[in-house]
Amino acid sequence: MPKITIPSVTAYSDALDAVLPRLTKNQRGMLLYHLKAERPVSTTELANAVQFKGHRGVNLQYGNVGAKLIAHDARFGTLGTLASKAFSSFHKIPRLGGGYSEWEWTLLPPFQEALERKRSLLES
Repeated sequence: MPKITIPSVTAYSDALDAVLPRLTKNQRGMLLYHLKAERPVSTTELANAVQFKGHRGVNLQYGNVGAKLIAHDARFGTLGTLASKAFSSFHKIPRLGGGYSEWEWTLLPPFQEALERKRSLLES
């Protein structure tokens, strides 16, 4: 199995310079909410942050953000088969009594740091 190397803060920062101006208001809103939370967030939280009706919009928009990062720099596409893995990881939240309730997203640390450096662009 090949070793996965997460890109550096500098690589993400450079990519964000190119990608942030092309993100939609909802994509920027989701990223800003996630950044401000400073913790993993559920799909429901992200959906509520931008007034989506459900998780499908979150999945689609985070996938689109990842695709834009990958289009800018192919290294981001080596982190997984889903485009959103270019900047995040996710897992199902266990439900009390068994099973799972929903997905929870975590920003990759170098992406989170680069995003913090670009916060003013997200807020504009």
